[in-house]
Amino acid sequence: MEQDASLPRRWNAYAPAGDYTITLLLFAWALLPAAFMLLLLFFNRYEEHRQTLAMVTYVLLVLVFLSGVGQRYNASRDPRIRLAGVVFLFTLAVWGLTTWLELEQWWWVSYGLVLGCVPMLYIAMSHLASCTSLGIRRPWNAQHAVQISALPGWTVKQARWSASLMGWNAPPNGPCCVMFGAVVEGQTMLCFEALTPGSTVPLDAFGDVDWTTLSSEFSDDRAEE
Repeated sequence: MEQDASLPRRWNAYAPAGDYTITLLLFAWALLPAAFMLLLLFFNRYEEHRQTLAMVTYVLLVLVFLSGVGQRYNASRDPRIRLAGVVFLFTLAVWGLTTWLELEQWWWVSYGLVLGCVPMLYIAMSHLASCTSLGIRRPWNAQHAVQISALPGWTVKQARWSASLMGWNAPPNGPCCVMFGAVVEGQTMLCFEALTPGSTVPLDAFGDVDWTTLSSEFSDDRAEE
């Protein structure tokens, strides 16, 4: 992608990776046993299969959640994703408690919580799939450390370049932003992404990042060697 005049010098925009085809397919399969759960609940039949069907539905919904969250760095810090995760954990905890205490008459509680995971999961995955704002990256020497002072308010996991998550910023009233390393066509890159909808680079979402400092860390000639 060509250099955008609105971007800091030496930085280029790019489309973030993420293919939610598998996530959508898993979600469709998860809705099938969820629909059978509703049928069993409505007609009050096949009571011996209720828990088994609920377990299958829950496992499929968890797979949908993991397949979606795993496609974006640090997506678990997004409020919608966290809320869905809390619902899943709460459902599992209540289910385990009622099973351990042998409260068979309370089966409908865990049953209802499993069904309640469906709308929460839909909201979380829909938001994650809509976070299509462009990322920003530049060539970076793998031996060169990121200047931490250029990232006020950020949590820096590691300043040295790594092909993994290097840092993040998750303000209470803003989108979750991440910094990570990547290799593009044999070139090591320093990348920034924000989990926010849009089709442009949301520079405001990255907070007070000092792009000038990050842009002057080392020369392009050195990066191309």
